[in-house]
Amino acid sequence: MRDPEILRWWKRRFDLFERFDEGIQMDRESWYSVTPEEIARNQAKTCTCDLMVDAYAGAGGNSIQFARTCGFVIGIDNRLDRLTGIFTPNTRVYGVSSRVDCVCGDVTRILRALRTDACVDTVFMSPPWGGPTYPHHRPLPPGSASWNKRRRRQHIIAEMRAAKDDGVYDLAANIPSLTEAIVAARGLFPARPRIAVYLPRNCALGQVLKLGWTGENLESVEGREEVVVEDYWVRGRRLAICAYIGQFESADS
Repeated sequence: MRDPEILRWWKRRFDLFERFDEGIQMDRESWYSVTPEEIARNQAKTCTCDLMVDAYAGAGGNSIQFARTCGFVIGIDNRLDRLTGIFTPNTRVYGVSSRVDCVCGDVTRILRALRTDACVDTVFMSPPWGGPTYPHHRPLPPGSASWNKRRRRQHIIAEMRAAKDDGVYDLAANIPSLTEAIVAARGLFPARPRIAVYLPRNCALGQVLKLGWTGENLESVEGREEVVVEDYWVRGRRLAICAYIGQFESADS
């Protein structure tokens, strides 16, 4: 492993895929974008359903685990070479290729093209965060769990309006296409949605909660879906969060 930027991920390769030495394929982007297997396994338990759509499927880390808990998985990625040379071979390593299919194209366009009666049960999204050098900002203020209702409300509204360069990962600036993709995904559900979004650990809390909203009125509760945020730690390190939007009965905050 000669690339110094990839070396730190190489040392954690068995965190990414526990069966790495059995033929797992990776490209450079996959090293810093694959969901660690322990986390993906936990997400798969929460997202158990009949038909799962794994947007931004990449090297297949999440799709493999979804195939173990769901009836069938559709993986979406915008690179055909990754789907044929990395995603598909990796599903074979784990013996789930018969329960997974892949589609190449833009996530938002594909979600819009799916029929509204396509019986999709859950949509999972792990959008690109900005590469290995994405901003590593400070976490939420210590003691925020004990804030009173008024202080928490003020903090959330302030972050919703604009996450300034004060140590918070700005979703709107770093993943501008995410909101549009979520809107497209919500169109697949006749009633309450089931959308899970895997995000950097230091996201602005207000922006994360706003992913479950359909309107811009900060004072109105109409159109708001419940958003449950899970915190993920591996080997004592806080790695990421996942926002579960809508009807997830087993997601824990």
